Amino acid sequence: MSRPKLTEFRLAVRIRVESIPPGKVVTYADIGGSSLARVGGAMAHLVRHFDPELPWHRVVSTKGSLSTAATDSQRRKLYAEGVEFRCNGRVDLRRFLWTEIPFKPVG
Repeated sequence: MSRPKLTEFRLAVRIRVESIPPGKVVTYADIGGSSLARVGGAMAHLVRHFDPELPWHRVVSTKGSLSTAATDSQRRKLYAEGVEFRCNGRVDLRRFLWTEIPFKPVG
């Protein structure tokens, strides 16, 4: 069975996610702009078919919430990188949001 095609959108998501430094997070909107709803699916596809080491765990919601599909795994990975959480379980975006993003959102 052949590997699925790496679309332009997925490639753009991959490049952006790979650039997030350890200990920092960005939001789905930072990655996807007007296409933010497609970012999670693109990341899952990339991890499954192209790059299992993609640091998907560094992408959170605009409120700092973690993925509902992989909350425990994401929390462990972020915690191992020094990311701290607020008492409501969300990432403290004031401290850990990467604000020096070298790219524009896709979409």
